[in-house]
Amino acid sequence: EKERKKKGFGMSVTQTDVIIRQCLDFINKPAHNILIETFAGRLTAIEGYDGARDDELINKNRELVLNCIIPSYSYLINELDSLKDPSRKTVSVCSVTDEGKDYYALLLRMSTGSDKTPAEAYALVNDWLELCQKGTAECMTTTFSSGEITATEKSDINNALFIPDKKTKNQDPAEILTCLKAAISSDFPALPSDTDIDIKYVHPSLENTLSPAMYMSPPIDISSDDCIYINRALCDDDSIFTTLAHEGYPGHLYQTRYFMSTDPAPIRQVLNFGGYIEGWATYVELLSCDYMGMERSYCEAAKCNKLAILCIYSLIDIGIHYYGWTETDCIKLLYENGIRDPEAGKEMYLTVVSEPALYTKYTLGCLEFLELRKIAEERYGGSFSLSDFHEKILKCGPCPFYMLDF
Repeated sequence: EKERKKKGFGMSVTQTDVIIRQCLDFINKPAHNILIETFAGRLTAIEGYDGARDDELINKNRELVLNCIIPSYSYLINELDSLKDPSRKTVSVCSVTDEGKDYYALLLRMSTGSDKTPAEAYALVNDWLELCQKGTAECMTTTFSSGEITATEKSDINNALFIPDKKTKNQDPAEILTCLKAAISSDFPALPSDTDIDIKYVHPSLENTLSPAMYMSPPIDISSDDCIYINRALCDDDSIFTTLAHEGYPGHLYQTRYFMSTDPAPIRQVLNFGGYIEGWATYVELLSCDYMGMERSYCEAAKCNKLAILCIYSLIDIGIHYYGWTETDCIKLLYENGIRDPEAGKEMYLTVVSEPALYTKYTLGCLEFLELRKIAEERYGGSFSLSDFHEKILKCGPCPFYMLDF
């Protein structure tokens, strides 16, 4: 970070403060740090360990955390604080030079697996945004005029992927995964074998900095249970079903296990194709609305709305890092799309400017799958099989999208 500052590409005070807050959250309660509170449980999970050295190892771990790790974070906080430069604006380092734009174009291609240029990606995302907005309006007009939902629910669906189905209220995550596994059987090929799933919850010290849920891929050299972490601070009853579809069935867990069942070459297990992986999980997260028993137009409105939000994020990503958008440009786009809170625009700008090409792998990856599905449906017509379409994608496994041919 010191070298970045010397070259004129250091973080702004605002960006630095975000990282400092995250560090402070981690060390806020040293005696209850996640590395201390979870250590005994991780010892117990070691195969073949008899527990004879529990006291010794637990005390040693506590000593290292309190005397080494916590002080290291404190040192990092102090150093970052000393690097603050009030004159440094919160702008994308990609957009300030031609070389930076070239870098972003390569980063976009690498992170999404799409061969589209930033301009082509922007056009595709914008086209889908318009389709989603039109679809949402048509579906909500039909459903609301028929009296099938209330005005409150109509407002809710305009704010998020609102799931009104009461079956998911207070339902155990394991039960939801079992429900999803059964529900997808007609649209997705079956896994060759079952897998055990370990549901865990994010430690309180990390709830403010982690995503709503995470699928932890098993190590490539050992056979272990699949693990999904749920962040109770960000994942509620209204989002748990689609979140578990994204992380579990037919999302990350299902896709990973299906690919592993094809006995891929070892090198393929260490290559990273984020656009395929996150695009698939986002694509099936949208499809999961179909398995909740909702009224059709309400379901379609929810899917359109969710995808529209992702499209807005990605337009902002490309706009900031390739076209040099300012915070004002970001707020303007949000305002034009019904998000009228300037603070929301400022927060989104800060998030996106700090992590180029993050949201695009979710959005562009999903859109690439939707575009492939359109091609397959047009080619096969009445003989098109959704399960066969998914099977071909799954058998190919994570890869750049140009390798998926329909």
